[in-house]
Amino acid sequence: MVKENKKVEDVKEVESSNNKKECNKKKLIIIIASAVVLITGIIILIICLCGKKSNEEELKKNLKKLGSQFYEEFYYPTQENSQKDIKEFIAKFEKTGIKVNLENIAKISKVDKKLVESMVNKKTKEECNKKETSVTIKPVKPYGKTDYKVEVNLSCGFDKKEDSKKSSKSVNLGGVDNVFNAKKTTTTKKSTTTKKATTTKKTTTKTTKTSKK
Repeated sequence: MVKENKKVEDVKEVESSNNKKECNKKKLIIIIASAVVLITGIIILIICLCGKKSNEEELKKNLKKLGSQFYEEFYYPTQENSQKDIKEFIAKFEKTGIKVNLENIAKISKVDKKLVESMVNKKTKEECNKKETSVTIKPVKPYGKTDYKVEVNLSCGFDKKEDSKKSSKSVNLGGVDNVFNAKKTTTTKKSTTTKKATTTKKTTTKTTKTSKK
């Protein structure tokens, strides 16, 4: 009887030991699976963040280039021709900056149109908001053509909360609107002059015909 009891106890101990081993194995499998899921999630998150940042940084660089082209190829030369003292005029915008949005930059023939077309959020495939996406050009001493800093303001859907805040604020062109208005006025004057010249020619022709009769 004693021997049989010992055998039963031994069997129970073996079974208990086996159960513990199986339980430990299951726990280990669950821990490993959880770790794999966690690591995979972290990797995906890093890839998404890196993708967003690289696209965002690329657009910031492109916008900065467009701002430089606008200032050096259009704004500064235009003001240089119209202002008596260009440096004195430019110095006024040292603190406030010269703000211009992508919509107005795109109108300038001398800027790189491919850069304008590249202003797209690759994830959403949406174009950047041209009215809200802008640059602020801050001239620095000695206020030459290439003496300035460019600050960029993207509205391309990367941060919708931030974009909605920005959309409520209008873009102050800081003197740039005067340049565009000057161009429009010049064009209007030219068309008016052309119309007047045409009318004068017609009147002269009629007078000549009448005198011949």
